[in-house]
Amino acid sequence: MTTATAQRWLAALLAGAFVLDALYATDRGPRGLPALLVGIAAIACAYFGVRRAAIATFAAAGTLLLSSFWLRLTDMYAMSVGRTGFMLSELLACSVLVVLVVWRARPAVAAGATTTLVLCAAAGLGIRMGLWRIAPERWLSPLARPAVLGLFLLAGAVALGIALRRAGERGTDADLTELLRRQWPLAGALGILLLADIDGWGGRLLFGTSSLRGIEWITVGVSALVGACAVLAARRPMRPALVAAGLLVVFAVPIAVHDLTSGGGADPTLPMTQVAASMALVAFLYRQVDIRIASWCTAALVTGNAATVLAAISSDYHWLQAEVILPLGFLVVASILAGLYFRSRDRELDQMVRSSVADAQHAERLSLARDMHDVVAHQVTAIVVQAQAAKLAAERDPSAAITALDKIEASGADALAAMRKLVGGMRDARPSGNEEATTDLDYDIRSTVDRFEGPFVHLELSLPDDLPGDVGRSILRLVQESLTNVSKHARGATVVRVVVDHADGQVRIEVTDDGDAAPASGDGYGLIGMRERAELLGGTFEAGPAEHGWQVLARIPYRNGES
Repeated sequence: MTTATAQRWLAALLAGAFVLDALYATDRGPRGLPALLVGIAAIACAYFGVRRAAIATFAAAGTLLLSSFWLRLTDMYAMSVGRTGFMLSELLACSVLVVLVVWRARPAVAAGATTTLVLCAAAGLGIRMGLWRIAPERWLSPLARPAVLGLFLLAGAVALGIALRRAGERGTDADLTELLRRQWPLAGALGILLLADIDGWGGRLLFGTSSLRGIEWITVGVSALVGACAVLAARRPMRPALVAAGLLVVFAVPIAVHDLTSGGGADPTLPMTQVAASMALVAFLYRQVDIRIASWCTAALVTGNAATVLAAISSDYHWLQAEVILPLGFLVVASILAGLYFRSRDRELDQMVRSSVADAQHAERLSLARDMHDVVAHQVTAIVVQAQAAKLAAERDPSAAITALDKIEASGADALAAMRKLVGGMRDARPSGNEEATTDLDYDIRSTVDRFEGPFVHLELSLPDDLPGDVGRSILRLVQESLTNVSKHARGATVVRVVVDHADGQVRIEVTDDGDAAPASGDGYGLIGMRERAELLGGTFEAGPAEHGWQVLARIPYRNGES
């Protein structure tokens, strides 16, 4: 994951958390506003942790202790969501730091930093709650809520950090980065809704109370799992949707048992996290999956949510009224319409991309055809000149005529090979507008490198003597386009390595930079054109992240009969 992606996630999560902290502080009057400085300090540590996770985690541990002493000495209280004694900003910032240190630091350092943070958080909680004034046997009541919430956040942060670490080791972190890049707004919104559901903030979000008891934690936990399914459903929503529906049905059983044994009385209002996640899943389904399959999966989700409501009212069915059913039905219809809208928009964008790609392919093929025509025209001209010379020399020096005929044969064979490669590659299009090449490929490549306005270029050039003109021109175009992509997309690159060598009848072109290996942010037509150029000559083309930066690698055969 890039630093920019991590910062977007932090911005979404911590900004929302700080807004809730500010609302709670404002509700307590002017006396609660100075406590916001504690949250700001925690947020600063989390942002620093993107680059130096271990140092930031130790700094956050010290900040928790110092801020706890300060709050106790000034007789202030950090009231926020969950009523745990910590600001919501502190809880999320510490959770983010645990994720970062487990993900990026060495295991021993990560364990030490996480343990230090947990111990300092526990000590800070005791200081803020004034536990030294209470007998130890009475600590259970005030510590129950923050302990449960803290363990929940710690377990989730460690699990996420381990998952990110393993993804990097397996080389699948690019897919994970792309998922996070696309889904961070949804994940941030669901995270804030989940914290609001935990506290019941905003008015009767769960069971009409401002604190969670017993079975309510199951409901919140299921909501968190359904939210996770929604975040993971960006590309293949069918399986996450069915898993979410199954979770809702399975966990409706203990809710129903609790409601029957406790005599009922529970408010069956669905948690906002569960409702929002279900809506997102329905929208993803109708956007990406076949309509019939999407309808069945939506029916499963509706059944799961209905099971949750019915379980909570198993002893009292007066909730099954129009004012409950109609809003839920409206949300389902709204989600379906949103999915269909994005499905239509995706289809239009796909058609536009296909048309643009086709235009780019046509333009690149015509550019290749023009280059090959120049070579063939040169060779045919040489044949005509040599034939005229042989005709004049035949009467005076028959051996000179034979030499000329050998040259005519070689030029004709080269022209025929170039024309065969041209067949099937020509289509109507516009020229690409690349710089014109000379007949000296070595000079052209070195001139391209000398004119390059970007990072320092380390050139390793070794060309074969019998290189056909059409292959040479394509090699030059590949080098030019690769350097152009470096100047456009290789953020932070300091050096570019260009290697052009040959072996076993093939020319290898490799261009590697040490910049950011993130995919190019442009339209990608340059890569398409390079692939077309290499493949039309019977070669291969590859482009993607390297060990340090981005790499373009092409191999083009240059001997007759090998392409």
